[in-house]
Amino acid sequence: MSLALEQLQAHPRKLRKSLKTIAKGDVSPSSVHDLRTRTRKVEAMLKALQLDSRRNEKKLLKLVKPVRKAAGKVRDADVLTQFTARLQAAGENDCRVELLQHLGSERERFARKLQKTASQASPATSRLKRTSNWIDKKLKQDAKIQTWSSDAAALVLKLSSELRDWPNFNRANIHEFRIKAKQLRYALQMADPKNDRLIEQLRDVTDHIGEWHDWGELASRAGKQLDHRGCKLLQEIQSRVESKLAEALELANQFRTKMLSAGKSGRKRRSSANPNLVVLESVSSLAA
Repeated sequence: MSLALEQLQAHPRKLRKSLKTIAKGDVSPSSVHDLRTRTRKVEAMLKALQLDSRRNEKKLLKLVKPVRKAAGKVRDADVLTQFTARLQAAGENDCRVELLQHLGSERERFARKLQKTASQASPATSRLKRTSNWIDKKLKQDAKIQTWSSDAAALVLKLSSELRDWPNFNRANIHEFRIKAKQLRYALQMADPKNDRLIEQLRDVTDHIGEWHDWGELASRAGKQLDHRGCKLLQEIQSRVESKLAEALELANQFRTKMLSAGKSGRKRRSSANPNLVVLESVSSLAA
């Protein structure tokens, strides 16, 4: 079979577990990370299989979206705290301590909000159970599996075409590119066998863009929290923002070049009707 069927069964079950864990008060970095990742995988799975229009799944997605967003704020505080702890600006230890205390306070507030939001979203666990039962039932029908495989393959083609036709990268549009690239990665992970090479390339480029975005968030928080002129800590953070942006832009361009089939001039792109062979391998795997 062309879909990784065990994942279709596992994703809802794992998300149920994460929701219960957070609602009980475990808001450790690993638990928050698992919750965010599992929520996105379920969202991607339902979209890829065109199940997001079903009544149960539509209500499910509405319930888990606020939880994912709340988890994102906790995760941001964790990452920004790690970044701040690594800064080495000479003579600015007081500023670093002040920023760490601010981020710690934010983390506590966001974690309480996450636990409350997860508790309020408790009906999502029963809806996830219904999703799991329905999927298990449909997996016994070869025709349904073939339909889902075709739906997933169509989504891969659509997303890869959007990424190929993306405008020239800049700081205003590269984060949105990352979101689309992550959607493509999750869709490709549903294939069996997986195209590990393409998935790894997507993970690498999205991680680099995400790191730039996180440093930008830290620059914004630090700019509001630290108010003395000529702060070397702020200068170091801003320097990291620019260097990470340069790295992300370079890697994104390299990645898109690999996905595209260019002419001899290196300027012409193939139309979306003629995707790169790497993408075609993944589509063939899903639609087989």
